[in-house]
Amino acid sequence: MTNHIFRILNIKNILLYGSFIFIIFLNTSPLFAGSATLKWIAPTNNSDGSLLKNIAGYKIYYGASSGSYSKRINVGNTTAYTINNLIDGFTYYFVTTVYDKSGNESEYSNEVSKKIGETGSSANMHTLTVRKSGGGAGRVLSSPSGINCGADCTRSYNAGSLITLKAAPDSNSVFSGWLGGGCAGTGQCVLTLNRATTVRANFSVIKLRSISGK
Repeated sequence: MTNHIFRILNIKNILLYGSFIFIIFLNTSPLFAGSATLKWIAPTNNSDGSLLKNIAGYKIYYGASSGSYSKRINVGNTTAYTINNLIDGFTYYFVTTVYDKSGNESEYSNEVSKKIGETGSSANMHTLTVRKSGGGAGRVLSSPSGINCGADCTRSYNAGSLITLKAAPDSNSVFSGWLGGGCAGTGQCVLTLNRATTVRANFSVIKLRSISGK
């Protein structure tokens, strides 16, 4: 290998420059922890075209935001690796690098992503939608994660998933009950997602009374 840090070029040049290709498979357990299996083709040349001879291993970088990788795994000299304990409902972004026996490390490969919980078949997924009503305000959170409403009020889960919804009213509001999905009352909403389902969360404003007098 040359004495400079080698560079992985664009995926379209794979036959000439040895860019990485990822093929991602997904396995999801009943405990809502997913795994992503990544496979890639080893590079054969340095960026100057010279033969790449002394590959020592690969590193995988990944995170929950595109271009931002909070996790790193040194997988050694292999071209396939399975990452476990990924959170169902989250989208993860993956890149890899290759390094030589002197510790020189390449730039990132092309980025790939996978939403944990996707099985590749829409028949195996159902959509849960939360709608908020009433004059009050608050948030609805789900377990397993995915619904954070607020901002994200719709999420697809594996068919048959057991979902728990919890309402958190703002300081000037009160949660006054669920409607839909077989849920009622003001406690947690627990449902089994066997079809596309909409649940309504009602928040009411706390009415303050003023008392005046001597």
